[in-house]
Amino acid sequence: GFSNSPYAGKTWLNRGWCNWYLTQWPEAIEAFGEASQRLPAGLDQARAIFKLADAQFQWGQFEPALTNYARLVREHGAIPEVKDGLLDQAYYQMIKAAIQTGNQAEAEFAQARLAWGISSRIRVPG
Repeated sequence: GFSNSPYAGKTWLNRGWCNWYLTQWPEAIEAFGEASQRLPAGLDQARAIFKLADAQFQWGQFEPALTNYARLVREHGAIPEVKDGLLDQAYYQMIKAAIQTGNQAEAEFAQARLAWGISSRIRVPG
């Protein structure tokens, strides 16, 4: 009855988490997908996109998962919390999804970005 509520996106995100923990992949895909569309741009939307891709990967939908990991990187990669908390995992999952789909270009892109990100955070004593 409150489909236009400002809380609808967060509700879908929470529903997605419930489905995720119950390993109900189709339901999690639906819920995280709705959340990713209803939430405003920001950290919650980034989390919804990431978990949408993860649920798709778990369900064997590697091409849509790859698309959504790339969406996360493209649309939310500059958000500090995403950069520090989700980006490396998104690149790693992109590599796995790209291998499953035979998309060598995406696998190489994600591998290079992952390697660059890790090396840029290594601190040399001195």
